[in-house]
Amino acid sequence: MKYFWALILNLLYVFCYNKNMPGIIVAVFTVLLLYLIYSEAVKHNSAEGVMLEMLCFTFPFAWRSITGTSFADLGICWFYIIGLVYVLILIKKGGFFKKINFKSGELVLTCWLLLLIGGIIPLFNSYNFIEGLKKFTAYIFFYILVIMSLPHSGNLEPEERFTVLRSFTYAALYSAFMVIIQFLLFNLFNIKFLNMGPSGNMRFIYSYMFLDISAQTLMLATGAMVCLVYGRKIFKYPVIIMCIILTGALLTSARTGIITFALTSGLYLIFSKNSKNKPVKLCIYSVCVIIGCFIISFNRTEPSFINLITDDNGRIFLIKEAVLLFLKHPFIGIGFDLNAYIAMTEASTICHFYLLNVLLSTGLFYTSLFVLLIAFFVKMSRKIDGFIWIILPALLGSCFIPDLMGSRFFIIPVCILILSKEMKKTTGSLNHE
Repeated sequence: MKYFWALILNLLYVFCYNKNMPGIIVAVFTVLLLYLIYSEAVKHNSAEGVMLEMLCFTFPFAWRSITGTSFADLGICWFYIIGLVYVLILIKKGGFFKKINFKSGELVLTCWLLLLIGGIIPLFNSYNFIEGLKKFTAYIFFYILVIMSLPHSGNLEPEERFTVLRSFTYAALYSAFMVIIQFLLFNLFNIKFLNMGPSGNMRFIYSYMFLDISAQTLMLATGAMVCLVYGRKIFKYPVIIMCIILTGALLTSARTGIITFALTSGLYLIFSKNSKNKPVKLCIYSVCVIIGCFIISFNRTEPSFINLITDDNGRIFLIKEAVLLFLKHPFIGIGFDLNAYIAMTEASTICHFYLLNVLLSTGLFYTSLFVLLIAFFVKMSRKIDGFIWIILPALLGSCFIPDLMGSRFFIIPVCILILSKEMKKTTGSLNHE
């Protein structure tokens, strides 16, 4: 029933996208629906697990305000509010004063403090303080949820972890399905629905309510990987769910998510010990990649199939300019507001390589600590059955997008990872019975 209420909640914000509704009514209905979701979900999950589920359910409209309007009108969304409630629940259950009970936890705490305090320097060094503060807020949100989750490492039982991953994937499924509806309504009936329209490089974008569709397709890729890795251990029909998610990702016209999934799933099929019948799967995989490329090329109207693969959209130039600018400001960077990058170079937009943007924004020392923090998560993920393949899409995909923290969804698998019990068992996979 919680998935039904979550669907109604998302449809409420779909309705508000083009229709003016009194903000107080939207907020009241949202609170009511969130209460219904919580009441149902808490029967089968811990309180912190349920809050992670609710982060999943509110992610598809995380770029709309709490009153259903544009996030630019009122910079408060339910995704952030749910994150705050998650923190309060963890504090009530022991929170910051409870012993951090996993290896290297104290070192993570030290990194967190240095990153939080050290972020003040690039904040005040920002080209525009308000814009820099908006960017730093996304980091603060990530850091606070991480540090408050640390004392509760191991609290999430395997079945509870699968429950959260199921909700995460259903949120991806819903988002992908809405993209498919956008595509069909426009191409069959010329009806424009939600956020869509032509873009540069001969593209026509279908992006649901997301602002940066390239970054958000990484969430879709992650949901598809959950189906591939855990399969019937979570879903009855994982192949169907995965195909719908990937179809939605393909129809957005953004290459980031689908290329990231192709890379991650290819590595999984080759290197994972849990992947059986590898030759057959790799043949099917190769055919699917080719079909996927043709579907993307339909929306992008590329001059040729090869051009679809090789066209860098000017990103090599942006990377080169970012490296040259970093060399001029190697220690404290140019600040969180990357509009400074545009002002200081001949570029028309910011660099589409997240780690390089972190380096350019904050300098070498801060970025080193940030990479160390991410490395801890990678190390932890290897101790949780198959979880490395769940966080890998975001890490690989960050090489093609300007901002991973701004995409918001990454905090969900990270918190699942921190809270999960360490277990190494055979994953479900698509063939698990």
